[in-house]
Amino acid sequence: MIRRALPTAIVALALSFSCLAYADDEVDPNALRAEKLAAEADTKQAAGAHAEAIELYQEANKTSPAAIFLFNIARLYDTKLGAPSLALDYYRRSVAAGDLEDALSNDARRRIAELEKKSDSTPPGKVEPPSERGWHPLAIAGVASAGAGLLSLGTSGILALVAKSKDSDASAFCDGDRCTDARAIELTNDAEDLANAATVTFVIGAVLAAGGVVLWLVAPSAKQSAVRSGGIRF
Repeated sequence: MIRRALPTAIVALALSFSCLAYADDEVDPNALRAEKLAAEADTKQAAGAHAEAIELYQEANKTSPAAIFLFNIARLYDTKLGAPSLALDYYRRSVAAGDLEDALSNDARRRIAELEKKSDSTPPGKVEPPSERGWHPLAIAGVASAGAGLLSLGTSGILALVAKSKDSDASAFCDGDRCTDARAIELTNDAEDLANAATVTFVIGAVLAAGGVVLWLVAPSAKQSAVRSGGIRF
C-alpha cells in the first residue's frame, strides 16, 4: 500500500523522545528546529514541491536525527520522484536508525525487499534499441529542410527552361539583335521575369538543402540520445 510522507504530528511524536533527556523546564532547541523544518517539508510536499520537501527533511535529520525523516525521504523518492535507488538507500537507513515505529519499519522492510528484487531482475546498463526511439528532432528538421531545398531547386530548373523557351520564341520576331515587335518585347520581358524568379528560387533551394544537410550531421544519433537519457529520472 502506498502512503504519503508522514505528517508533522507523527514527526513531533518521534522527536519528543529526544526531549526526555532535558529537565521539565528545558526545551531542546535542535528538536524544535527539526520539528519546524518537518512542518515546512509537509507544506512543500502537499504543494507538490517534492524535491524541496526532501531537502527540508534532510536538514531536519541533520539538526535532530530521527528515522521518521529518513522514511519520509525514502517514500518521496519512491512514490513521487521515481528514484528507486535513492529510495532503497533511505529505506535501509531508516530501518538501521532503530527508532522507527514497528508499522513503518515493516513497510520499509517490505519495500526494501521489493526494490531489491526489482533491481536484481533488471539487466544493468540496458538501453532501449535506437529503432524504438525514432529520429532526433534536429534530424527530422534536417530532412524537411533538405526536401524543401530540393523541391525549390527543381522549381528553379523548370522556371529556367520556360524562360529559355520564351526567349527563343521572342527571337523569331526579332531582326537580329533588334526586337521592335510587340510580341517579341512581351516574350522577352516574360523570359527575364522567369529567369529572375529561377535565380531567386535556386538560391533559396541551395540554402535550404545545405541547411538540411548541416542539421542532419549535427543531430545526435538515436544511440547517443538513448545513452544521454539514461540514469534516474525525476
